[in-house]
Amino acid sequence: MKSIKLPKMKVPLFESGDVYFCQHTSEWVRMFEHLKLSDSISSDTVGRSTVFVSKNGQCIYLIGVFNGSMATLAHEAAHIAFCICRHVGVEVNQEKSNETFCYLLTRLVEFGERYMKKPV
Repeated sequence: MKSIKLPKMKVPLFESGDVYFCQHTSEWVRMFEHLKLSDSISSDTVGRSTVFVSKNGQCIYLIGVFNGSMATLAHEAAHIAFCICRHVGVEVNQEKSNETFCYLLTRLVEFGERYMKKPV
């Protein structure tokens, strides 16, 4: 990942992988190319999230927010928080308080928010 300059953080709470943040579809496509994968993304796409598992078993989580909206960030971060919980064996259940999920979601949104372009 050294050749891709994207905001990056360790997975909150578990440090079981890396989370990258993309603000532009071009960054998203470059990351896929770097991973030797392809993805078609239309110009009207407002956000995306996905996870990859590297050859050495490390999880790479990718959050893309292309419209500058905090709502989109929260939406995509929730997808990633669910993935992280599943990968580390934390059950998310509607009858429980789900504090782990909630803390993960908070940290992911705070991470993305730092890099979101502010409207002029």
